[in-house]
Parts: sequence; C-alpha cells; structure tokens
Amino acid sequence: MKFTAFILILTVISGLNAQSIRDFNYLKEEYNERTFIDINPTYTMVRNQAAPFPEHHKINGWSGSLTIRKADFSRGAWQYRYEHRLLFDLILILQNMVDGDGQKYYRSETSALTTGLIGWWSFAPNVIANDRLTVGVGANFNDYFLGASYRLDSLSQDLTTLEPQGYWFAGGPAFFSDLRLNSTFLLHMHASYSMGFWRAVSLSYADTEINDAFKKPHFGGINVQLQSRWGVFLGFSHNWLVNRSPNPNATTRSDIHIGFKLPL
Repeated sequence: MKFTAFILILTVISGLNAQSIRDFNYLKEEYNERTFIDINPTYTMVRNQAAPFPEHHKINGWSGSLTIRKADFSRGAWQYRYEHRLLFDLILILQNMVDGDGQKYYRSETSALTTGLIGWWSFAPNVIANDRLTVGVGANFNDYFLGASYRLDSLSQDLTTLEPQGYWFAGGPAFFSDLRLNSTFLLHMHASYSMGFWRAVSLSYADTEINDAFKKPHFGGINVQLQSRWGVFLGFSHNWLVNRSPNPNATTRSDIHIGFKLPL
C-alpha cells in the first residue's frame, strides 16, 4: 500500500515537468541506456532496539559502498543494480572491536547487518515508462552477514549470540523508479524484500539451538538517490532485519551516501 501511494505521488509530480527523462544529460552526455559505477564514502548508523541493552548496539562511523547500476528508461527495458558493502564495513567493524589503546581486538556487544561475499543484486523490466517517470518490477537475489552479541545480564561480561545469525542467502521482489525533476536533477528509488532460504555458514560461537519457533529471517531495503547532471549524487539507504523468531533482534542500518557516478 505504501509503495502504491508513493508511485501515485510520483506520477502526479511527474506531470508538472514537461522534459523527457530519456533526455536527461550527465556531464553533457546521455544518461539513458548506460551503466554507472559508484564508489563513495558512507556514513553508517547501526541500531538494534530489541537488544537487552540497545545503547550498546549503536554504531556510528564512516564506511563505504560500491554500486553498479544499468539505467534504461524505455518501456520493457531491463534495469539492474548491484551493491557491495562488506569490504568497506570491515573497517567500521574493526574500529568497534579494538580496545582503548588500539593493541587488541575483541568480540564486543554489538549488532551487524551487511552484504555477503556476492552482494545484493536486483533486476527489473520497466512496466511504466513515460516522459518523466519509469517504474520497474522484478526480483532480487541477495546475501547477508547477520549477527548480534548480547549481554543478557548487566552484571555479567559473558556474551551470547542467538538466532537468527550467520551467512544467509535470500531472494524476493524488487522495485525501481526514476523521476526526472528538471534538467538538473534525477530522483532514483530502489526497494527490495528478501526472504532467507539458505544459511551457508553459522557463527562458530553462536547458540544454534533450532526449534519449532525458529523461522528463517527476511530482510528489507530501500534506497533513494538524488542524481545531478554534474555527476555528484546524494543518497540515503535503510536496511532492516525482519526477525521471524522469538529471540530479540531488530537490527537496522541507515546509510548516507555522497559521491560521484562514473560511466563504464
């Protein structure tokens, strides 16, 4: 319902601008029917409000992301999007594992949600394509590293990692939308919902007791990017765990992206 309302709003707004989205220029060249790569710094915020002590699960810091995207604004044309964060997130993860004098790494009370080795893939053909707006509906195939370590007792330093955790593969629907705002800015939106179907690796230190209450996790994600004709873009993404098990885990991550888009 929320996605439908969003599309309707975009449709109304798009009628206010007479310029064609297929004529949008990027660095004085055509943006349409091209593939781009983004490698950009990212300010990341991780939270887990379901943790016994959620204040210990706040992570703020700089990481990065690599995104490859094929843009095509014709009806029936396929667009795709690939994103990888793991290598960049390792910097942020290690920063939060080092002790005060920087001499020793340790397992800390924290939560993590990032891409796996393969990354996040989405593909979609355009089902709506007019002079200002395109909408694509397709599928995603993603992998995730997921884990949360808790202190269940405020008087104890012992850590416990509960389900869901590990290296998961997931898939589900994906949506693309692009709206030309004017000759200077293009608004891009991507959303996905991924249903976990296979855990390739379980964390060696986790409590892996599986019972009838355990259900495979799902994952949600949304990305919004404001692209300028000068190549610079500003973006925001939000990813979250859909925990379908009774254990406390509601890990989310929000990322602010700013960078430069390069044509391939």
